Amino acid sequence: MSMSSDSMNNNMVPSSWFTPTHAKNLIQFLKIVGKLKHTLRTGWVDYKVEHPESIASHMYRMSIISMFLLSNKQQLGDIDITKCLKMTLIHDIAESIAGDITPHQGVSKEEKFKLESDGIETLRKTLLKDINDDEINKDYIQTVNELLNLWYEYEEAKTKEAIIIKDIDKFDMVLQALEYEQNQNRTLDTFYETTRGKFETGLAKTLMEEIYKEKEEQSRK
Repeated sequence: MSMSSDSMNNNMVPSSWFTPTHAKNLIQFLKIVGKLKHTLRTGWVDYKVEHPESIASHMYRMSIISMFLLSNKQQLGDIDITKCLKMTLIHDIAESIAGDITPHQGVSKEEKFKLESDGIETLRKTLLKDINDDEINKDYIQTVNELLNLWYEYEEAKTKEAIIIKDIDKFDMVLQALEYEQNQNRTLDTFYETTRGKFETGLAKTLMEEIYKEKEEQSRK
């Protein structure tokens, strides 16, 4: 007796737990975070670069950097690579509600944290709205809380994973500055100056040595 492809797919991916309520919440959540695809990063807008990247494109390249930078499992020891990858995709997610707040906007660190943490809690409420706290939803609720709590871990910057991702965040920003300089014939020294000496991992420091070399070679042309 042969099974239809629909039946096989249904058996391979059980979906009885996923109700219309889950679907509705997820769609609303995706609409919110989807704004990151179109929200331009404030720093580049302020410096009037042409075709500035979006927040989502920044997070995407960070995840690519993480995959390669964290590929040597033997050398990384107890660092949770999966957590690092998740963190790259979560670390700016609050900006889908709070916007991309920069130091030049006159917003204190405390107020920035408040605005962004409120955004995280709004996302949490969106995903968990009308979801019963029972056994069938246990894994779903755990996943929601785990992912969104990674934002707090990143902000605290105390774990090995958060420290690495903080470095990758800064590295990607400086790499992007270098690209804008090369492609648009301009100087963006501020982005090098504000991050110099602030990298904590040997991985990022090695990457930055190459960036500084390329920057220096560029200035000689």
